[in-house]
Amino acid sequence: MQSSIFTKLLHHKTAANLFLILMIILGIYSSKVLNTQFFPNYSIDYITINVEWPGASPRDIEESIIKPIEE
Repeated sequence: MQSSIFTKLLHHKTAANLFLILMIILGIYSSKVLNTQFFPNYSIDYITINVEWPGASPRDIEESIIKPIEE
């Protein structure tokens, strides 16, 4: 007759209660140690660039300003 640890715990009520108390204590401890943030810190990085070139065509602006800035 093979018996596992769970069947032994079922026959000994004191051992089952101690196991339950141990699991509750470990659960409370792990919930305190767990590193969680409900509102994590984050930042949004953005850059705004304004360039004025009166009289330039859209192609000149794209080739001379936009492409070099994007790279």
